[in-house]
Amino acid sequence: MERGCIPARVGCLAYVGNDPVDHTDPTGTDEVTLFRPLQAAPSVADHEAHIVGNDKTGWTYQSKDGGASSGTRSGSSQSSGSSTTTAHFKSEGEALAFARKQGYTDGYQHASNATQDAANITAAGGKLKEAYGFCTSNCGQAVNAGESAAGIPHKDAINPRINNDYMGSTQGKNDGWNRVIGTDKPAPPSPPPAPKFDMPWTIP
Repeated sequence: MERGCIPARVGCLAYVGNDPVDHTDPTGTDEVTLFRPLQAAPSVADHEAHIVGNDKTGWTYQSKDGGASSGTRSGSSQSSGSSTTTAHFKSEGEALAFARKQGYTDGYQHASNATQDAANITAAGGKLKEAYGFCTSNCGQAVNAGESAAGIPHKDAINPRINNDYMGSTQGKNDGWNRVIGTDKPAPPSPPPAPKFDMPWTIP
């Protein structure tokens, strides 16, 4: 979120305890979209979930797990079914610590407001109630439904890896996404220049 810098003698990151990765402005609201390699195809696909909320009213984690059951998580009030997980946390730092324990390797944060958060959670929650379908109602499409309802930029795709790549790209950063889990991937190398051929003869 864009905020004016407080006096230099205090430091611009004092409001997050000089730890902008695990803590944010407690009056702000945000979505954090999470990715981890899909166990069945780790090299080509991701699992996608999200955390929505703020440090004043708490954070909600929603994940469509595709039939994987889940147990009780420490530090959260959790509702679990055979295919979904919803958990609640008091702070973003607590929520991100949970996400890392669940194996999420990439996470991107986008500013939002309370109205957007409510629409996001409601729309994603509706998708969680649908029967899992790889092409019709998968983990990424649940998150996408929430982001669409909230008006948050994203990429609609069957494979969440596409949304992950977008959020970590220059376009994603320009659209307001900031990485909070993982490290930026190096840009692909530029293609080599086309070879030049000297013609040893002239055409009359």
